[in-house]
Amino acid sequence: MTQLNSVLLFICLLFFFAACKNNTAPADIAFYHWKANINIGTEEMKYLDDLAVKKLYLRFFDVHLDQESKTAIPISQLQWKYFDLGRNLEIVPVIYITNITLEKNEYDVGTDSLAKNIAEKLRAMILKMDRVRFTVKEIQIDCDWSLETQAKYFRLLEQLRRYMPEIKTLSATIRLHQIKYFTTTGVPPVDRGVLMFYNMGAVIKPTEKNSILNLQTAKEYLENFDIYPLSLDVALPLFSWAVQFREDKIIQLINDISEADLIKNENFQSLGANKFKVLNSSYLKGIYIYKNDIIRLESVKSEDLTESINILKKAFGKKRFNLIFYHLDDYVVKCFNTETLKKLANY
Repeated sequence: MTQLNSVLLFICLLFFFAACKNNTAPADIAFYHWKANINIGTEEMKYLDDLAVKKLYLRFFDVHLDQESKTAIPISQLQWKYFDLGRNLEIVPVIYITNITLEKNEYDVGTDSLAKNIAEKLRAMILKMDRVRFTVKEIQIDCDWSLETQAKYFRLLEQLRRYMPEIKTLSATIRLHQIKYFTTTGVPPVDRGVLMFYNMGAVIKPTEKNSILNLQTAKEYLENFDIYPLSLDVALPLFSWAVQFREDKIIQLINDISEADLIKNENFQSLGANKFKVLNSSYLKGIYIYKNDIIRLESVKSEDLTESINILKKAFGKKRFNLIFYHLDDYVVKCFNTETLKKLANY
């Protein structure tokens, strides 16, 4: 082979590999809808259309332990009068189960009964929504199980699949520590997992900077992704909140608070680093707060999401993952334009 031919071959190979890299399909984008009432307007639908969203993860209800009866009951059930998604959109019902519910349940009879009750309620709710044009192929269970509840939770998932054979895919939420230590925490018996890549910081600590997306903490857990046996998608945060402290103890979380809400309010004094001191007792978004309370604002910026994608790419290696953003509301539509989210999907 002549020197000229070698050079030409090298150039062709460069173009070939560049084309392969550029032709990588973007990740699919989906959204969680976590409010108890469905209120998806024209603006939100346009937003979903522009992002070519094909899946919407709807929180159907929570399963909580009733303190009086000591039994598992559904709460925060999804409410709707009528909504038209305007096109064929796959709906994924999501059920959140508190860990204490599993702690108080019997392993066999109690767990099987709970799975049956969840299946029956889910099926009834899906049938009731027959005016809406959507399909249900998947259901998702959200539970931060512990070592003490692992066996019960895994049995619940197995029984749920038994009671709902019409569902093709059963998925479950996964936390970072459940991947790093999966040989101890176990791998849930489901078809897919969703890594919840948020709320990884210590929200109760006054010294925490941002509990929603603490990437320094996240980096400590990015191990075993190459050998984790479950296929994973990734959920990223698009929400914000204010954390209220009193005498260094967390009081509550207040949603839909912006920095502008506090800066222009004479009842608050900026302490820098996203913290404010309450100068006078007053109401904030209908919630009474006391003088000397501390408010820490937590939010997510586009550069935080870009850095999240970059460190996740290293953790996943050659494995691809789809993106599910938490969660769909008018705040997200206003604060995150579609081009920003498209760039994240083109990792």
